Amino acid sequence: MVPVGHDPENITAGIVSGDLPENGPGYWDLFSTDHSIAQSLGMDIARLGLEWARIFPRPTFGVKVRVEEEKGEIRAVEVQEPALKEMDSLANRGAVERYSQILRDWKSRGNKLIINLYHWPLPVLASRPN
Repeated sequence: MVPVGHDPENITAGIVSGDLPENGPGYWDLFSTDHSIAQSLGMDIARLGLEWARIFPRPTFGVKVRVEEEKGEIRAVEVQEPALKEMDSLANRGAVERYSQILRDWKSRGNKLIINLYHWPLPVLASRPN
């Protein structure tokens, strides 16, 4: 299966631009320069989305948490210390550190942040255990 952004039929049909995500603006590596530019334009607050697939590149289905459901809807999730430690061991430490650098850089300039924890991307999915 060809990713949507790489599919010649979608590009020809105008469904996607053909600009590949991997050739994007490079914020992950250029955040400090981008922050300087934003600040020079008068920006003092930013909204940043965390890419969960960067932080957890492998499924986390095995991590046990207590989920309270009512009529098929999740009402509460309780995460105990052992689960937090397990999640920490599964996290991509490089990605966590890079996000820390990005957040520290923006905040060190006296600016405010809005952190978006969910905006469409989901952690990597694999078949759920039975």
